[in-house]
Amino acid sequence: MTVFHAGGGSGGGSGGSADDPYLLQSLKGGHRNNAITSLAFAPQSKRYIFSASTGDGSIMFWHVGGERSGGGGQGAYALIKNRKRPVRFLGHERDVLALAHTEREGEGGRCASAGLDRSIRVWKATAEGKSVVLRSAHSGAIRSLQYSDSDRLLLSASDDKLCKLWDASNPLVSPKFKLSLKGHSNWIRQAVITSDGAIACSVSDDKTWRLWDVCAGGVEIDRRKGEDHDVSSSTPRCVALRPSAGTSIAVGDSNGGLRVYDTRSRRKIFESTIDSYVYSHRDAITDVQWHPAGDFLATTSADGSTKIWDFRDQRCAWTLKAHEGSVNCAAFTADGSTFACGGSDGIVTIWKSGFNRSFENVVLAEKQTHDKKYQVENDEEREENKTYTRKRRPPPPPPPTPTTKITTTRPSPFDGTPFTTTKQKIQPSSSFSSASEYAELAQTLRRAVGQLDVLTQTLALVEARVTMSEDRVQKIARSVSSLAQNAKR
Repeated sequence: MTVFHAGGGSGGGSGGSADDPYLLQSLKGGHRNNAITSLAFAPQSKRYIFSASTGDGSIMFWHVGGERSGGGGQGAYALIKNRKRPVRFLGHERDVLALAHTEREGEGGRCASAGLDRSIRVWKATAEGKSVVLRSAHSGAIRSLQYSDSDRLLLSASDDKLCKLWDASNPLVSPKFKLSLKGHSNWIRQAVITSDGAIACSVSDDKTWRLWDVCAGGVEIDRRKGEDHDVSSSTPRCVALRPSAGTSIAVGDSNGGLRVYDTRSRRKIFESTIDSYVYSHRDAITDVQWHPAGDFLATTSADGSTKIWDFRDQRCAWTLKAHEGSVNCAAFTADGSTFACGGSDGIVTIWKSGFNRSFENVVLAEKQTHDKKYQVENDEEREENKTYTRKRRPPPPPPPTPTTKITTTRPSPFDGTPFTTTKQKIQPSSSFSSASEYAELAQTLRRAVGQLDVLTQTLALVEARVTMSEDRVQKIARSVSSLAQNAKR
């Protein structure tokens, strides 16, 4: 296992910076060396993960250990063997291509699976491996599944050129059909849905990615085909929506290019291709996953590498190599502290994401601030106001910016007379005196951004519906004109 830094150099499994991702564990042998096609962590746990593979049509339910790998033993990988034998789920007649997990109740929740047999199965995550099945959900292979955050909707994408939404509110019965998203002219590789189930996005072999308004019955909002400079150069292969607000879409293509678009302005805000970025993938991107904080991206590729992108600085931060052959899929835990990768070598690698430290501190600070803010002040105020009063301490003013005077004496370029110049160098200073104050401001900004996102999406929907109404009026006008001409004849 090797970790390459974008700035040069590499580190092993236990070296490097404290923020570097490192290998925790390797899960192998469960799929008999068949290629791993999909991964899904239990949302409220980082100890259990599902994996699917080609060849045997099985799904494995693994228990993941949590210790850091040591510095020797089994070569460069320095693996930790899994402590519990995985549970094998059998039921699919052919290869399993997609997994989606939902935490609906205890015992690990439920996991949906689909593949080449065109059926969708919803498994109960127990040793018995019981499932409910929806046969012939599509007329072609199903390549993608995803639950909405409410677990009431399940989105599937297939080779039959359709995306379908299913009512999955009752886990005891098979999903019920709600609507189809029609428009693609070739196989759909992947489809994703926002946390509120309002907007969906899909990528297809017809070289387009499309946005859909689910609330309006599956109306197409926007589409993109190729790139402006070369329409036929690449095909989008995978897509991911930024967590929470869903204001950004990351699209990976068949040439190893990664592009991020703003869903509000419909503009490209980041691009990584072989021509434009030295740390780009050298082969097709097979999967793209956002870190739960929305600041990092993980991409896997057929070139055998996994890359972690720092979206704040718009750069590749780490390149991970621990598989022989293509890396096909990746998945983050709900808290972002761990992520997994699956490859064509039949191995699932579990990584500790050291870059998650700042995200964990902000979440902890937000929780402390939330608990403190809603405490009742005192008994006297309760008697006076007859209600609970919440007090907010105003943020302290930022400390004065420290400066350093730099005095330089040098001869004049004209007559050699020495003269002195003085500059003030501004030293970096923190604008916040504690993590709780930073978290409170961050929460306020996030709430404001969320409200702006809702307003922007609403305006986009209104615009789409106005366009539809204008098209209908034009059709009616053409029909009336045609009837009038026929009547004159």
